Amino acid sequence: MISPADRPDGEPAFRLLEVVRAYAAEQLGDPSPTLGRLEGHLLEVLQAASTEQGSQAWARRLLDSEESNLAVALQWAAQQHIGDHLLRRLGDVWVWALVRGNLRRSTALRQQIEAWPAASLSDERDQMARWFLVMIGTNSDGRWSEVGALADRVLPEAWRIEEPSRWGNMLLVRALSRPYARRNQAARPPPRGGMQWRRRGRPPGPLRQLRRAGRCGGQNRCERERMTL
Repeated sequence: MISPADRPDGEPAFRLLEVVRAYAAEQLGDPSPTLGRLEGHLLEVLQAASTEQGSQAWARRLLDSEESNLAVALQWAAQQHIGDHLLRRLGDVWVWALVRGNLRRSTALRQQIEAWPAASLSDERDQMARWFLVMIGTNSDGRWSEVGALADRVLPEAWRIEEPSRWGNMLLVRALSRPYARRNQAARPPPRGGMQWRRRGRPPGPLRQLRRAGRCGGQNRCERERMTL
């Protein structure tokens, strides 16, 4: 009924027969306390793996091991209308979710993200994390015109509430979608002689904003209020 199972991160695990799993779920009664503890565990896992957005090998193995638990916790939190930070933490490991294909529209994780009740996300940054994940998933699906429309809608608010690194990633996704949008000026070939700056010595707006965002922090810290779109 119980047999050893392998986890990608090497930690010991066990596999239960479906009949045993169903019986244990029935005996659990109210699952909220147990699932609440699972959610707390996953928040710690996501925070630990957020270094370099979940791109490191050890972080990917850790997140792979918790993928099924993450799906259960997300479904439970959405059903309970809990405005927690699961989506925010998941956005911090977006590289892992992207390379594993978990943000494509056909996946259960993406469907859970899109179906999350907006009313339960009272925190603006949690709401923006949802849009950030949907934007990346839509881009990976190749629906670039939808990415552009979504980015144009949420970028002004993201500029106001997000950290420079997250806002820069959203702006980069928007920039990557521009050449594929129908009747977009960016889809036209560059002028003869190669790409030219609109103003001498100054890059175009998106690149200039990314450059400024990169200088925020450390000794060259800047005030975001002085940065304009």
